[in-house]
This record gives sequence, structure tokens and C-alpha cells, in this order.
Amino acid sequence: IKVNADKCEAISFTRSRRQGDGHFLAIDGVRVPWKTTVKYLGVLLDRRLTLTPHVDRVCNLANVGLKSLRPLLCSRKLPIRTKLLLYTALLRPVLTYAAPAWYHLACQTARKKILSVQSKSLRQATSSPWFVRNSVIRDSAQIPTIRTFIDGQTARLQQTSEETPWEHIRDLLQQEVPQLRPQMLD
Repeated sequence: IKVNADKCEAISFTRSRRQGDGHFLAIDGVRVPWKTTVKYLGVLLDRRLTLTPHVDRVCNLANVGLKSLRPLLCSRKLPIRTKLLLYTALLRPVLTYAAPAWYHLACQTARKKILSVQSKSLRQATSSPWFVRNSVIRDSAQIPTIRTFIDGQTARLQQTSEETPWEHIRDLLQQEVPQLRPQMLD
């Protein structure tokens, strides 16, 4: 495998304010720059693993998608079921991409941002007025909260990992994950 040093980025996951502590990395004599955020498999990771840049990016992408779907979601001729299908097929995957891996690390403020994008989408799809509660809209549309949906994805991923024929994946489930911050309730 040949590594392209020009495409590499370095990040140090720490609570310290200093980046790299004066050290530098080099691949084939080419310095690798230190970054405050890096993209790995579509997820933006920041130095302190708060995932705020990733959540902001995901919410912006979902809002752009919501704006482009506005003519369909605000159409009175389209049935509500079809509008909800547009949400579940086009917007929810943007919000929940790789979420079993990162959602539990996100702070409560970031989780609320994602929930607000979901609420805004469902409110447009159902043409609900401002005084109807978001929980009522979700319940009547039979759409789970983002947290419930991601918990289901995580449970399915864990079950699939337990039943896999590859032992090294099953061994990953036996390792204890350190708690980075206290568990938050939604």
C-alpha cells in the first residue's frame, strides 16, 4: 500500500489547547499538517470529540434538502403519506448516517439540533400549524424520534455483530468502552 502524503491530515484527540505539542509528522519526508477537524468515512471528527462540526454539517445538509423538497412538501395535491415517505427516504438518512458510531458522543445541544430538523421536516410534510406540539405530529405520523430510530439501528447492528461468523468482530463487543462524559437523557 502506498500512502499519498499530500492527502493526509493529522489530528490529536485531547482536551489540551496545544495542537501536536510542537511535534510534527512526516510521511516520505513530507510534513503532515495538524488539523482541528478531519473527515473520516463521512464523519467530521474534532479534537475534543464533541462532534459539533459534524452535527452542524449534517443539519445544514438536511436543511438544504428540506428547502429543495419544499415544493413537494407544501403541495396540497400530494398525500401526507407520500410526503412522509420523502422525509424517511431522503432526509432521515442524511441525519442518521453512521449515527450508531457517533450519536452517543454528541452533546445534548447537538442532539436537539438534529431533533429540530426532524420536527421542522415533519411539520412541513403534515402542514401542521405552529400551535401543534412536535410530539403530537410525530405520533400521528407514526415516525419515531431520531433517538429512538438510532437506538433501533444500534440494537440491530449489535445483534448482527453478535451473530457474525467472524470472531474478531464478536470480540469487539466484549471490550468495555470507557465513558467519555456522563450519560445524557433525552
